[in-house]
Amino acid sequence: MPLTSNPSSPFVGQFAGGGVTNGYLVMQYTVDFNDSPSPTNPANGVVVARLTWPFRNSRVFPSGSSLVLEWTGGKPPFKVSSTTDLGLNVWNELIFSTPNTNATVPLPTSGSLFYRVSGQP
Repeated sequence: MPLTSNPSSPFVGQFAGGGVTNGYLVMQYTVDFNDSPSPTNPANGVVVARLTWPFRNSRVFPSGSSLVLEWTGGKPPFKVSSTTDLGLNVWNELIFSTPNTNATVPLPTSGSLFYRVSGQP
């Protein structure tokens, strides 16, 4: 699959391979630039594009005095936080770093508790 560019900085590219690695779709191109090498023109190189699957909450269910959160997609490590008031925007971290796509968190003993799962950009 050839790459194209604008006429002011032409290069020729060729798809070199790809696949899914650790949950990422990785596509690799070998790129040859037509101009001479310089600090801003490497003359050749490799471009790698990583696409992260969209984050999606897939299941939430009680388990004894806990709540189990399950999700798909996103980029680990993940962090799980909670707050009692969404208007305050103050979050307490329950799980600081996990590669897993699930977490067990405490159910509130009274009132409401909101949970947030976040991954890496």
